[in-house]
Amino acid sequence: MKNLIIVCALLFSIVGCYKESDWLDDTATGTGKFFPNVFFNALDSTKYAVGENVRCNVEFWSKDKIKEIRIYDSVGTTSRKIVATLPPTAAFSALKATDTLLYNYKVPAGLAASSTVRLDVVIESENGLIKLSDRRSFTIK
Repeated sequence: MKNLIIVCALLFSIVGCYKESDWLDDTATGTGKFFPNVFFNALDSTKYAVGENVRCNVEFWSKDKIKEIRIYDSVGTTSRKIVATLPPTAAFSALKATDTLLYNYKVPAGLAASSTVRLDVVIESENGLIKLSDRRSFTIK
């Protein structure tokens, strides 16, 4: 019993010395440059009408300075195109520990009902590294 207590105490002292790694350091390249991180929140709906505003909520963070934020769209099978290029002037959320960008995407005119629109967000750091968000999509009413 005494040996079991000694072994447990030794095990706890070894585990107590374990240092957690900084997970953000795992986003660094071999050159010490850091990739930005981006999360594109789910849209409020899956169907929007032509001319309607789609509220896009983007959260991002990086150890390196962010150069710009680009919003892309694509309709159906067309290739994506830039809708907006924005400076990284976002509001810091202490609750989420990220910068938050709210962007209103206006559904373009002339789209047929049931067309699929896809939205992507790209964050580019001043060090030239980029990160693409998860794609969000909706259909036209």
